[in-house]
Amino acid sequence: VLARWPDGSVRWLLLDFQVDLAANQQKQFTLRHGAAGSRPTVPDPVRVSTRDHRTTIETGRLRLELSEDGFNPFGAVWTDLNGDGKIASDERITSADSGGLFVRDPSSRRFAADQAPAEIVVEQSGPLRVCVRVSGRHADARGAMFSYVVRLHAFRGQPFVRCAYTFINDHQETLMTGIKELGVTARLAPEA
Repeated sequence: VLARWPDGSVRWLLLDFQVDLAANQQKQFTLRHGAAGSRPTVPDPVRVSTRDHRTTIETGRLRLELSEDGFNPFGAVWTDLNGDGKIASDERITSADSGGLFVRDPSSRRFAADQAPAEIVVEQSGPLRVCVRVSGRHADARGAMFSYVVRLHAFRGQPFVRCAYTFINDHQETLMTGIKELGVTARLAPEA
């Protein structure tokens, strides 16, 4: 339940479920109210853990490690390349220097998210979906330009992560702040 009416009834409800559909296939779903705790256990749920300034998301087919020391959503990504149901250290698909999120000002000065500390917060963690919020600033050795908020949604058994990247114009020196480029880069590991 995300919000309730003044009488306590549900106003907004978030539902997470997975279903496979063929092209043009339709399926009808019915929501029923049941006793608390009557949900079946989900096998192999998506997992998220935080330790030593690092947050790890594991979906069963994908592992993503995020660092509070500098945010790069593509800096440490592994997937089950050989299809054996396990993610091994030799199945890393991104290079450690894969780039990430950046902004260039009109003079081509580059500010990157991995050059400044980030705050990582697990906003939602359920057996089917995890939402992690990452916030920080795009920076270089001499300063920063524009804050950002990234929400990463990972799903049980899926080899992808949905990403919502919001940059915030907190550059107050001028009414309108010019930028030359806003970008996201990723580099695959040499073996991938």
